[in-house]
Amino acid sequence: MTLRQPATALLIAALFLLTAPAPAPARVIELQRHENREFHFAFQYPASWRLNPDAGGDLRARTIAPAGGPEAQCSVIVKRFPHAAGARQEEIDQVFLAPPTTDEVREMLGAEVPDLEVLTVTTASLHSRPAHQAALRYTVVTPVGPARAYGRVVMTATPGLTWTISCSGQGTTAEEAERNFAFWGLEIDALVASFRFTPAAPQPAPAAAPATTPDKK
Repeated sequence: MTLRQPATALLIAALFLLTAPAPAPARVIELQRHENREFHFAFQYPASWRLNPDAGGDLRARTIAPAGGPEAQCSVIVKRFPHAAGARQEEIDQVFLAPPTTDEVREMLGAEVPDLEVLTVTTASLHSRPAHQAALRYTVVTPVGPARAYGRVVMTATPGLTWTISCSGQGTTAEEAERNFAFWGLEIDALVASFRFTPAAPQPAPAAAPATTPDKK
Protein backbone atom coordinates (compact mmCIF):
# COMPACT_ATOMS: atom_id res chain seq x y z
CA MET A 1 0.00 0.00 0.00
CA THR A 2 2.74 2.41 0.91
CA LEU A 3 4.54 1.75 -2.42
CA ARG A 4 1.51 2.85 -4.43
CA GLN A 5 0.86 6.17 -2.60
CA PRO A 6 3.60 8.17 -4.36
CA ALA A 7 2.34 6.98 -7.76
CA THR A 8 -1.21 7.97 -6.82
CA ALA A 9 -0.04 11.41 -5.69
CA LEU A 10 1.83 11.93 -8.96
CA LEU A 11 -1.26 10.92 -10.96
CA ILE A 12 -3.44 13.40 -9.03
CA ALA A 13 -0.84 16.15 -9.58
CA ALA A 14 -0.69 15.41 -13.31
CA LEU A 15 -4.48 15.51 -13.60
CA PHE A 16 -4.53 18.84 -11.74
CA LEU A 17 -2.01 20.34 -14.17
CA LEU A 18 -4.03 19.13 -17.14
CA THR A 19 -7.28 20.61 -15.83
CA ALA A 20 -5.88 23.84 -14.36
CA PRO A 21 -6.70 26.91 -16.48
CA ALA A 22 -3.82 28.16 -18.61
CA PRO A 23 -2.50 31.63 -17.67
CA ALA A 24 -3.91 34.41 -19.82
CA PRO A 25 -1.49 35.49 -22.55
CA ALA A 26 0.22 38.83 -22.01
CA ARG A 27 -1.39 41.70 -23.87
CA VAL A 28 0.66 42.73 -26.89
CA ILE A 29 0.94 46.50 -27.22
CA GLU A 30 1.47 47.86 -30.71
CA LEU A 31 3.04 51.32 -30.56
CA GLN A 32 3.42 54.22 -32.96
CA ARG A 33 6.00 57.01 -32.70
CA HIS A 34 5.24 60.70 -32.56
CA GLU A 35 7.92 63.39 -32.79
CA ASN A 36 7.62 67.11 -32.12
CA ARG A 37 10.30 69.04 -34.01
CA GLU A 38 9.49 72.40 -32.44
CA PHE A 39 10.22 71.35 -28.85
CA HIS A 40 12.42 68.38 -29.75
CA PHE A 41 10.75 65.45 -28.04
CA ALA A 42 9.31 62.11 -29.10
CA PHE A 43 7.26 59.32 -27.55
CA GLN A 44 5.47 56.13 -28.52
CA TYR A 45 1.74 55.67 -27.97
CA PRO A 46 -0.69 52.75 -28.44
CA ALA A 47 -1.60 52.32 -32.10
CA SER A 48 -5.26 51.94 -31.15
CA TRP A 49 -5.31 55.37 -29.44
CA ARG A 50 -6.15 58.60 -31.25
CA LEU A 51 -3.40 61.24 -31.44
CA ASN A 52 -3.98 64.99 -31.44
CA PRO A 53 -0.46 66.25 -32.20
CA ASP A 54 -1.17 69.92 -31.43
CA ALA A 55 -4.02 70.40 -28.99
CA GLY A 56 -3.37 74.13 -28.57
CA GLY A 57 -1.79 76.34 -25.94
CA ASP A 58 0.79 74.60 -23.78
CA LEU A 59 -0.73 71.21 -24.63
CA ARG A 60 1.74 69.95 -27.24
CA ALA A 61 0.24 66.47 -27.80
CA ARG A 62 -2.64 64.38 -26.51
CA THR A 63 -3.48 60.70 -27.00
CA ILE A 64 -6.94 59.33 -26.23
CA ALA A 65 -8.05 55.72 -25.64
CA PRO A 66 -10.47 54.17 -28.17
CA ALA A 67 -14.09 55.25 -27.88
CA GLY A 68 -16.46 52.73 -26.36
CA GLY A 69 -13.93 51.29 -23.91
CA PRO A 70 -12.43 52.39 -20.60
CA GLU A 71 -11.78 56.14 -20.81
CA ALA A 72 -8.16 57.30 -20.54
CA GLN A 73 -5.78 59.80 -22.06
CA CYS A 74 -2.21 61.07 -21.86
CA SER A 75 -1.02 64.62 -22.52
CA VAL A 76 2.38 66.24 -23.00
CA ILE A 77 2.43 69.81 -21.66
CA VAL A 78 5.39 72.10 -22.33
CA LYS A 79 5.40 75.61 -20.89
CA ARG A 80 7.84 78.37 -21.78
CA PHE A 81 9.59 80.41 -19.08
CA PRO A 82 11.84 82.79 -21.03
CA HIS A 83 13.25 84.39 -17.86
CA ALA A 84 14.74 80.98 -16.93
CA ALA A 85 16.27 80.26 -20.33
CA GLY A 86 19.74 81.02 -18.97
CA ALA A 87 19.50 78.54 -16.07
CA ARG A 88 22.07 75.75 -15.94
CA GLN A 89 20.69 72.24 -16.41
CA GLU A 90 22.81 70.94 -13.52
CA GLU A 91 21.13 73.38 -11.15
CA ILE A 92 17.66 72.47 -12.44
CA ASP A 93 18.38 68.76 -11.99
CA GLN A 94 19.29 69.31 -8.33
CA VAL A 95 15.77 70.63 -7.68
CA PHE A 96 14.17 67.48 -9.12
CA LEU A 97 16.49 65.06 -7.31
CA ALA A 98 14.72 65.83 -4.02
CA PRO A 99 11.14 64.55 -3.63
CA PRO A 100 8.48 67.29 -3.49
CA THR A 101 5.85 67.63 -0.81
CA THR A 102 2.16 67.21 -1.53
CA ASP A 103 1.73 70.93 -0.86
CA GLU A 104 4.37 71.79 -3.48
CA VAL A 105 2.65 69.63 -6.10
CA ARG A 106 -0.72 71.13 -5.19
CA GLU A 107 0.77 74.62 -5.52
CA MET A 108 2.22 73.81 -8.96
CA LEU A 109 -0.97 72.27 -10.34
CA GLY A 110 -3.75 73.52 -8.13
CA ALA A 111 -4.43 76.76 -10.03
CA GLU A 112 -5.46 74.69 -13.05
CA VAL A 113 -7.22 71.96 -11.04
CA PRO A 114 -9.09 73.56 -8.10
CA ASP A 115 -10.24 70.30 -6.43
CA LEU A 116 -6.92 68.52 -6.89
CA GLU A 117 -6.19 65.73 -4.39
CA VAL A 118 -2.51 64.72 -4.25
CA LEU A 119 -2.31 61.09 -3.15
CA THR A 120 1.42 60.25 -3.34
CA VAL A 121 4.61 62.00 -4.42
CA THR A 122 8.03 60.60 -5.30
CA THR A 123 11.08 61.15 -7.48
CA ALA A 124 11.33 59.56 -10.91
CA SER A 125 13.03 60.20 -14.24
CA LEU A 126 11.90 61.39 -17.63
CA HIS A 127 14.35 60.06 -20.19
CA SER A 128 17.67 61.50 -19.02
CA ARG A 129 16.29 64.04 -16.56
CA PRO A 130 15.39 63.61 -12.87
CA ALA A 131 11.70 64.30 -12.33
CA HIS A 132 8.90 64.53 -9.80
CA GLN A 133 5.99 62.11 -9.97
CA ALA A 134 2.61 62.29 -8.26
CA ALA A 135 -0.62 60.28 -8.15
CA LEU A 136 -3.67 62.52 -8.34
CA ARG A 137 -7.45 62.55 -8.11
CA TYR A 138 -9.47 65.45 -9.52
CA THR A 139 -12.42 66.58 -11.66
CA VAL A 140 -12.25 67.28 -15.40
CA VAL A 141 -14.70 69.02 -17.70
CA THR A 142 -15.84 66.91 -20.67
CA PRO A 143 -18.27 67.65 -23.55
CA VAL A 144 -20.99 65.81 -21.61
CA GLY A 145 -20.27 67.43 -18.25
CA PRO A 146 -17.88 67.01 -15.28
CA ALA A 147 -16.13 63.66 -14.79
CA ARG A 148 -13.82 62.24 -12.18
CA ALA A 149 -10.20 61.51 -13.06
CA TYR A 150 -7.47 59.44 -11.47
CA GLY A 151 -3.91 59.44 -12.77
CA ARG A 152 -0.32 60.45 -12.43
CA VAL A 153 1.93 63.23 -13.62
CA VAL A 154 5.66 63.22 -14.28
CA MET A 155 7.27 66.68 -14.20
CA THR A 156 10.75 68.02 -14.97
CA ALA A 157 12.39 71.10 -16.50
CA THR A 158 15.06 72.23 -18.89
CA PRO A 159 16.37 75.79 -19.35
CA GLY A 160 13.35 77.97 -20.13
CA LEU A 161 10.86 75.07 -20.28
CA THR A 162 8.82 72.91 -17.92
CA TRP A 163 7.68 69.45 -19.00
CA THR A 164 4.67 67.52 -17.74
CA ILE A 165 3.33 64.15 -18.88
CA SER A 166 -0.16 63.70 -17.46
CA CYS A 167 -2.01 60.38 -17.86
CA SER A 168 -5.39 59.64 -16.36
CA GLY A 169 -8.39 57.35 -16.38
CA GLN A 170 -11.81 58.99 -16.33
CA GLY A 171 -15.24 57.90 -15.15
CA THR A 172 -18.48 59.00 -13.57
CA THR A 173 -17.07 58.11 -10.15
CA ALA A 174 -13.61 58.18 -8.59
CA GLU A 175 -13.65 54.37 -8.37
CA GLU A 176 -14.48 53.98 -12.07
CA ALA A 177 -11.74 56.44 -13.01
CA GLU A 178 -9.18 54.45 -11.02
CA ARG A 179 -10.32 51.17 -12.64
CA ASN A 180 -10.01 52.68 -16.11
CA PHE A 181 -6.51 53.95 -15.32
CA ALA A 182 -5.51 50.49 -14.11
CA PHE A 183 -6.97 48.86 -17.25
CA TRP A 184 -4.61 50.91 -19.44
CA GLY A 185 -1.68 50.68 -17.02
CA LEU A 186 0.63 48.79 -19.41
CA GLU A 187 0.00 51.25 -22.23
CA ILE A 188 0.50 54.26 -20.00
CA ASP A 189 3.74 52.87 -18.58
CA ALA A 190 5.01 52.17 -22.10
CA LEU A 191 4.22 55.70 -23.26
CA VAL A 192 5.95 57.38 -20.33
CA ALA A 193 8.98 55.08 -20.56
CA SER A 194 9.33 55.79 -24.29
CA PHE A 195 9.50 59.59 -23.89
CA ARG A 196 12.74 61.05 -25.27
CA PHE A 197 14.28 64.48 -25.52
CA THR A 198 15.51 64.58 -29.12
CA PRO A 199 18.52 66.58 -30.30
CA ALA A 200 17.82 69.82 -32.10
CA ALA A 201 18.65 69.84 -35.80
CA PRO A 202 21.99 71.56 -36.47
CA GLN A 203 21.67 75.06 -37.83
CA PRO A 204 22.99 75.48 -41.36
CA ALA A 205 26.23 77.40 -41.66
CA PRO A 206 25.84 80.90 -43.08
CA ALA A 207 26.60 81.13 -46.78
CA ALA A 208 30.03 82.47 -47.58
CA ALA A 209 30.07 85.93 -49.08
CA PRO A 210 31.05 85.88 -52.76
CA ALA A 211 34.64 86.81 -53.47
CA THR A 212 35.11 90.29 -54.89
CA THR A 213 37.91 91.86 -56.82
CA PRO A 214 38.80 95.53 -56.86
CA ASP A 215 37.41 97.49 -59.75
CA LYS A 216 39.88 98.24 -62.50
CA LYS A 217 40.09 101.79 -63.65
